[in-house]
Amino acid sequence: MSQGLRFASAAEYPLDLLAELFTRGFENYIVPVANVDRVTLARHVRKESIDLAASRVVSRDDSPTSPIALALIALRGNRSRLATMGIIKESRGMGVGSAVVGQLLADARTRGDARMTLEVIESNAAAVALYTHAGFEPMRQLVGWTGKDLGPGDDGIERCPPDTLGRIAGRSELQDLPWQLEPATLMQTTAPTQCFHLEERAFVLVGGASETTVNVAALLTIPEHRRRGYARRLLAAVAARFEGRSLSIPQVWPEDVGAEAMRRMGFVKAELTQREMSLHF
Repeated sequence: MSQGLRFASAAEYPLDLLAELFTRGFENYIVPVANVDRVTLARHVRKESIDLAASRVVSRDDSPTSPIALALIALRGNRSRLATMGIIKESRGMGVGSAVVGQLLADARTRGDARMTLEVIESNAAAVALYTHAGFEPMRQLVGWTGKDLGPGDDGIERCPPDTLGRIAGRSELQDLPWQLEPATLMQTTAPTQCFHLEERAFVLVGGASETTVNVAALLTIPEHRRRGYARRLLAAVAARFEGRSLSIPQVWPEDVGAEAMRRMGFVKAELTQREMSLHF
């Protein structure tokens, strides 16, 4: 259904409009998505290396001033990632998604990309089918974790610059992490996300606190200090600082990384999972 659609660079649009389109594109989504404003979107663009020039705003040829979809593309070297694709509810189920993905893949080939990746909620059968039909193949499952009642914390935790964990992760042995956990992403982290450490042996990025939960964006213990309780003490102290709220790790964590340690600390795997998929050109 590419005929009848207009694909424009997102760089041609103000952030206010892109933020509004982002919000509309995820209205009544399978998972509730909070409204996005221009400040939140700007942070998202910076942190995840989203290239607005390569991203696409989609409208119909007969109504070019009324966008119906937004696709945000992140770029690093010859790798790209479909970071976001949202279609307004009035235009869903009409083949728009297939047309957008087709255009994005054509753009990637023109750029000379070697690979494009994305994440999709596994229970979203329609989206999984869309990407599978386009040629994406599953890489791994991504999971989230929830922890509460983690026991006593440690009063010795300290704040550090938000990019600290990313700089340390860049020197770690972990390789081939999901885009959101790559050192390049974590090094772009800015306030209001906070970084805490315990004796410079365990580090955590915290942001997006609500009345009941605190989001943990990333966690790292220096390899030689693992299995000594530093991560648990650090997380328990963070929970205490936020008045004992539960800690929530979003579904960007590879299922085979740290699962034993998370369970040992008292975390429970979230029911919702994502599938990381890739397409090689």
